[in-house]
Amino acid sequence: MFEERHTSPEKSASGSQGAYSIALCRGKGACPFGLVALEPIRAAIETVIARSPWNAHVDTAHGGRIRPHDRLRIALSACPNGCSQPQIQDIGLIAALRPRAVASPCTGCGLCEKTCREAAILVQDGRAVTRPKACLACGECARVCPAHAILCEPIGFRLLLGGRLGRHPSMATELSGLYTQDHIPNVIRSLLRLLLREARPGERPGQVLTRLAIKQVEHELGECSHD
Repeated sequence: MFEERHTSPEKSASGSQGAYSIALCRGKGACPFGLVALEPIRAAIETVIARSPWNAHVDTAHGGRIRPHDRLRIALSACPNGCSQPQIQDIGLIAALRPRAVASPCTGCGLCEKTCREAAILVQDGRAVTRPKACLACGECARVCPAHAILCEPIGFRLLLGGRLGRHPSMATELSGLYTQDHIPNVIRSLLRLLLREARPGERPGQVLTRLAIKQVEHELGECSHD
């Protein structure tokens, strides 16, 4: 279950609305898998967009007739289940809680192994061992550990760009590392700057992000610290 807001919080300078949409799942407190509350993040993103030239740019580019696929589509997900479908949006942000170590209190009970659907943590020789390459950073292993032995990195966000459906569907490309919640406004600000500078006439936001090399996008985001 997720919610989607299709209109910008304020009218653009030319009076139109609908230059972007933000979809989000129920988040922490409403969903047992949610790692974070998403409303504050959505509000922060909307503030960044409202203060940018984005609304006026889209309005001018499309003569005030903004179609659904002309919008910048953003999705926020509070866990890797991705109920808001971040994998097929222009910009997707997925909350992540990544295990970094198993501490000495581990008893080898196996509850973490039974809980993990990716087999990213196993019990070997009486102790839990993580498999980072298989991990989706859902944090479920740490949540169920009765000994609180699974130590995790601070909650961050995976960043996905350029997903779409339609005639030529494509899954979004995930950038390396995790971005902190505090850095999300700067991430959105940098991506808007990139879209405004690089977009060709008639090109949709997702097409711009797909066309550009990942290294170019990551360079644009270089000032936005991530782990």
